[in-house]
Amino acid sequence: MLKKTLLAASVAAFAAAPAMADVTLFYGNNTADTEVNTTYLASVTKQPVLSFSTAEEQVGARFGVTGDLKQNGFITIELTGDATFNENEVRQWLTDIDAADADSLDITIGLDLYQQTVANNALTGVPTAVVNPTLSQIFKVIPASSGYQLDYAIDLDGKRLRLALKQTIGSFDDLIALSAPKTAAEVDTAAAANVALAADVAALATAGVTGTLVDGDGSTTTGYKFSDTSGTATTAAEKVAYIRANATGGTDDTYLEGLAGFAEGDSTVAAAGTTTNFDFANANQIFNLKTGSSDVKAKIGALKNASYSADPKSTGSLFQLGELFKLALTDADSYGKATALVSTGFTGVFAGSNAGTVVNDLDISADGLKLINRTSNQNIQLNKVRLTLNGDLSAFAADDSGMLLTKSGTTSDWKLSSDKKSATALANVGTGGSSGVLQGEDDRLASVAFTTLEDLYVATDNDIPVEAQVISMTASILGAEQDTFENYSNTLEQLFLITRDGLKFDTILTGTTSSNTVHIRDVSGNLPVEGGKIYVTVWEYDAHEAGENAERNVLAEREELAVKLPSNGAVTLSPATIAAQLGIEVAPARQARMLFEVETNVGEVAVKKSDGKGTDIQVGSQAQEKEIVDFTL
Repeated sequence: MLKKTLLAASVAAFAAAPAMADVTLFYGNNTADTEVNTTYLASVTKQPVLSFSTAEEQVGARFGVTGDLKQNGFITIELTGDATFNENEVRQWLTDIDAADADSLDITIGLDLYQQTVANNALTGVPTAVVNPTLSQIFKVIPASSGYQLDYAIDLDGKRLRLALKQTIGSFDDLIALSAPKTAAEVDTAAAANVALAADVAALATAGVTGTLVDGDGSTTTGYKFSDTSGTATTAAEKVAYIRANATGGTDDTYLEGLAGFAEGDSTVAAAGTTTNFDFANANQIFNLKTGSSDVKAKIGALKNASYSADPKSTGSLFQLGELFKLALTDADSYGKATALVSTGFTGVFAGSNAGTVVNDLDISADGLKLINRTSNQNIQLNKVRLTLNGDLSAFAADDSGMLLTKSGTTSDWKLSSDKKSATALANVGTGGSSGVLQGEDDRLASVAFTTLEDLYVATDNDIPVEAQVISMTASILGAEQDTFENYSNTLEQLFLITRDGLKFDTILTGTTSSNTVHIRDVSGNLPVEGGKIYVTVWEYDAHEAGENAERNVLAEREELAVKLPSNGAVTLSPATIAAQLGIEVAPARQARMLFEVETNVGEVAVKKSDGKGTDIQVGSQAQEKEIVDFTL
C-alpha cells in the first residue's frame, strides 16, 4: 500500500511560509514535481473498453491555509472534459476489506497531516507535523460489507467525487478537531513524564513555584519535602501532586503546563500544510472516458455549506487520446539502401548505398525496425496486427511458397502477394511466433523488434529489372478481429529506398517560363525496353532585382517525368513541358534551378539557353572509364 507519509520536510517549509494559494498540486509523490504525467490512450479505443480507464499518475493536493478543510465538509475531485467516475470502481478503491477498524483503513490515498493548537478559543503557534497520521483523523470512515471504507458520494452526473471529511461538531471555527480539550490530569501526566521536572528545593524555587513549604521542619523554605521528613515526595507523580496541593498564585498551572507543552483546555485542529496524495495509478479503472475526448483534467478543492473553503485547482491533462502504435527504425538514416545498376539492365544491385556502381551480392538491410506502443498502459495483441510491405517486389528473391528470402537462403517472414506488389506478416514474428502482447509503458516507448523483416535480397541470377522506388511498410489492426480497438494503421513511409544509377546534372534558368531547352541522350545502349526514368527537382526563387536576395521555394522534389529516355535514344525538354508533366505552377520570369537524375550510366546532355542577344549551348557527358557520374552545367 501507499506510504502514508509524504515529503514532510518540504511540506514543513511550505507551512512555515505565508500562504499564497489555497490548494497547491504536485505529482508523482514529489512536492517539487509540477508536471503531470499524462496517460495516453489510443483514440481508436472502443467505447466499452475506454469506459474503464486508469490514470498512471499520483496527484498531491496541499491545503495551504488553516481553514481550508472544514469538519463535515468534503474534499472534491471534479473531472473536466468528456469523462465521468465509475461508481463501483471508486468504491473498490476507497475500501479496505482487511481493515479491522476505522483507524487501520489502508488505501492508496497518502496523508501528510499538520496540526495547530487552539488555546483560549484562538489559534496559537504554527502548524506542526503529526507523526504517523491515519486517514480516519480527517476523513469520515465507515464500515463496509467487509472491512472499512472512506465515505464518499458522486454527483454532477458522475463528474464530481466527494470525499467526506470527519465530523467534529462544536470544534473551533468549524475546523476538523484532531484532539479533545486537554484535562488537568493530562497536563499532570505529561509534566511528570518530563525529565526537566524539578528534582530539589532549589530547582523548584528557581522555576518560580510559590507556596510550597517543607512540611514538618518548621522552616519557611519553599520546595519539596526531604527524605528525613515524613510524607516525602520522591516519585514524579508524587512531586506533581504535591505541587498541585501546595503551590499558590497559579504557579502550579504555569509550571506544570510549561512542562507538559500544553495547557488545560487546549485542543488541536487540522492545519495549513495538510496534504492528500491520490494514487490514481492504483485506483484501477475509476475513469469512464468517452470516445473522441481529447483532454481530461481534474479539479481538486474543498467544500462546505454551499461554498468552496478551498477553491478547486485544476491538474494538468490526466488523459489524452492519440496514437495506438507506430513503426520506426533506429534513426532517420536506418532505412535499407540499394542502387539498381543500369549496366546490368537494372537486374543487379549494389546493396548498402544509393550511389553504388557494381553488384556486391549482399542483403539490402534496414536497421532497428520495430513497432512501438504509443499508449501509457494499453495492451496490443501482436497476432492481431498485420504488417504489409508496399512496393514492386517481383525482383526480390523468394522461395516456391512465396516467402521472401535473404542471401543466406533463410526466409525473412515476409509472404509475397500473388501479384508481387506487396508482402505481409503478423507482428508476433517479433516474439518468435507466439501470440505476444505488447503492453504500454509510461514513456510510451514499449516496442517489439522485427529483425526477420529487415532484409531484402536480389539474387545474382535475377532477370527482372529492379524498380527505382520507395518501399514502405504499414502496420494495421482491424476492429472486426478484436474487441479493444477500432481500425487503425500506421505507415513507415521509407523502409527501403531503391535507386537506379545514372546521369545527374543541374541547370540554372533565368526564368521558369524561359525558352531554354534540355537535350538528353543515352549512349549506353543497355537501358530496359521501357526506357530510363527521368527525375526532376525544381526550385523557384522569389522575385528580386540586382543587388537583392531571395528565398527558395520547392516546387517539385525528385518527381518522375512521364517521358522516359529510350536506350540509345533522346529526350528534349523545356521548362514548360517539365512544369506540365509535373503538374506544377510557375511564376513568369522567375529565376529557377532544376536538378535532373536520369537512369543512364553513359549519357550526354546539352542545355540551350536563349535570349534576345543570342544562344548559349552548354554540353556535358559521362566518361565511363573515369567513373564520373555527376557534373554541373
